Amino acid sequence: PMGLLTLCSASPGFHNPSHAERLQAFADHAAIAIRSGQLYQELESYSYILEQEVEDRTAELRVQKEQAEAVLQSASDAMILTDPQGLILTANRAFISHTGYGADEIAGQHIGLLTAESADSPTLKSLIDAVRTQQPWRSETRIRRKDGTEYDADLGMAPLKEESGDVRGWVNSIRDISAFKEVERMKDEFRSTAAHELRRTR
Repeated sequence: PMGLLTLCSASPGFHNPSHAERLQAFADHAAIAIRSGQLYQELESYSYILEQEVEDRTAELRVQKEQAEAVLQSASDAMILTDPQGLILTANRAFISHTGYGADEIAGQHIGLLTAESADSPTLKSLIDAVRTQQPWRSETRIRRKDGTEYDADLGMAPLKEESGDVRGWVNSIRDISAFKEVERMKDEFRSTAAHELRRTR
């Protein structure tokens, strides 16, 4: 019951069963109208609450995106964001500076295409396997610049996971280790030369 509808008359014995039937029919229609009005008010209230939650969540995501963008662009290492399949979404200024590619030129390309590794190389195969199994990955590789030149790099990939555990993308860091590799090469060359000279003096 949501209320009570009362019909009164100043004349004794005025009402009969037909009056009661008509009154009941009117009461039933009135109840439907009242309930519909209540449901409409509840729906309006729920819509407002939902709209506020969407606006709050959108603002929160915007702040998170701006923070992530600030971190990405301020990093000294080349950084790339990819989708779950490893397709490039965006890159920071360091990547553009290091490789000569524009952000629009690499958008939609697979991260593996930036390496100078052959299609059947163990490094590229392990990279693709890491994307498939959604596991973090790191390895030394050769990165090909836009002009065709190459450089030694340490390439790391880490999955971006949602609360559900699903991977919604990857963060990829590319550190230029050419100078380190050149020092290693010079050390090896020095050892080889020193060993050769020692053998000659014996």
